[in-house]
Amino acid sequence: MAERRSLTSREYWIERSQQRESAVWKKAGVFEAAVEKNALAAMDQIGRDVASLYARYATTEGISLADAYIELNATEMRGIRSRLKSLYKEFNKSGDAEIMREISRLSMKSRITRFEDLALSMNASVSRMTGKNIATLEKAVGVAYRDSSLRLRYDLASAVGRGNASLASINEAAVAKMIKMRLLAKNFSAGTAINPLWTNKTRLISNLKTTLTQSLAGGYGLPKATALFRQGMESGRAAALRVVRTEYANAIETAVKDDYEEFGVDQYQFMATLDDRTSDICGALDGEIFDVKDAQEGVNYPPMHPNCRSTTIPYIDGGVSSRVARNLDSGKSYSMGQYQTYEEWAKDRL
Repeated sequence: MAERRSLTSREYWIERSQQRESAVWKKAGVFEAAVEKNALAAMDQIGRDVASLYARYATTEGISLADAYIELNATEMRGIRSRLKSLYKEFNKSGDAEIMREISRLSMKSRITRFEDLALSMNASVSRMTGKNIATLEKAVGVAYRDSSLRLRYDLASAVGRGNASLASINEAAVAKMIKMRLLAKNFSAGTAINPLWTNKTRLISNLKTTLTQSLAGGYGLPKATALFRQGMESGRAAALRVVRTEYANAIETAVKDDYEEFGVDQYQFMATLDDRTSDICGALDGEIFDVKDAQEGVNYPPMHPNCRSTTIPYIDGGVSSRVARNLDSGKSYSMGQYQTYEEWAKDRL
């Protein structure tokens, strides 16, 4: 049987925490790549829409704001009416109330301007991107939560030397609750939070409309206007990536806290990543010990801020060691000595 490791060893838990975080974060790359792909697709479509506006209406002197506010002709109105119907079908079940309000508003108008036509196209592109990003984020936090939880459970069981059936049983209700509360809510009703991706979407659409007005009012040619729109979309891409990374980190740490509670760990020690990028707030908390029942994200429990790299380790004395051991030795238990790595255990037990 493998040698039983000490639950009270700070060095052991620091090492295991670093290994766990590294392993879980390796899986984040595929989700970040998806966000990049979604942003690029939206950026390209908006570029084509802006180019179409210039191709249709620009003169040798360019296109002015007054030109953009000219109403569409009869043929163009038939085209946008058809497009509004298609957009209604596309977004009606998405839960995106913002673009649905715009679709309804334009559908009720007898005349629509060139500016409104392009603004609608930009809104649709950003809304599609946001919808895809939310779906990506939902998958990402599920992966982060499950993998982080299983790896911590393995570490606890390895330290005790025993495991049981509950070790590999993730609380899917907790995962679903976290996703609903943090990612799917669109308002503050019933105490829910707003998904930052929805907030970013509203801000990005507003900024793109401002860019359109400035480009036309300034008499910018197509190359300069396109560059400004790409700059705006780039900020939207960066904001979306920041949300994905922050929520991924939150899922990792939420899983850890849930497991602390389930397996009888009453206290934790805050562990900041100490280098030249360490924030003041995380640096000040490094090494501090808190009760699990008092843990508050952003106050004394990570993530403390966007792109936070801090984590925690169990702070376990002898009494808690016995409680954790009892939790993992209850029911039909098995020895952890037969497993040398997490991968071996996961292959056999999951």
